[in-house]
Amino acid sequence: MSAPVVHFEIISADAARLQDFYRNIFGWKIDANNPMNYGMVDTGAAGRGIPGGVGAPSPEGGGYLTFYIEVASIDATLAKVLEVGGAVVMPKTAVPSGPTIAQFRDPVGYRIGLVEADSMPAQPARAKPVAAKAKPKSAPKRASAVVKKKAPSKAKPKSKPKKKPAKAKKAKGRRR
Repeated sequence: MSAPVVHFEIISADAARLQDFYRNIFGWKIDANNPMNYGMVDTGAAGRGIPGGVGAPSPEGGGYLTFYIEVASIDATLAKVLEVGGAVVMPKTAVPSGPTIAQFRDPVGYRIGLVEADSMPAQPARAKPVAAKAKPKSAPKRASAVVKKKAPSKAKPKSKPKKKPAKAKKAKGRRR
């Protein structure tokens, strides 16, 4: 099974300030209308990127920035984390009206989140990016186009032809 990154999270004691900050900078839609005032982020990039959240820490926790990886089994993944030198930060937890999540610290101390695959609430279908099919009528020529140049003649060096006076041309044209 693959393990895609499915969510990011920015947690701060001043969550409302950060929600306003990211909303104003990037134009994100942030909905914090829930009992935890956890701001669910819609980046507005249909079919691109991942959703996220900006919220306040739990009473015993501090601020952090992390991302969540979807796994088939949180229990199995946390067992592997402990085997290879990580530590559990938040045990498997069912979020009300949300997914089942957990968090761990990797061996250097970074906090990483986990989401159990079958616990994800149904999300509206995300539009796939539309590939551009038509080229503009006045498309510029490609820089990679090869331009063939005539090889200079080896017999004579190139020199600019001398212009003949206008009289000489007329006289030459009258000859038979």
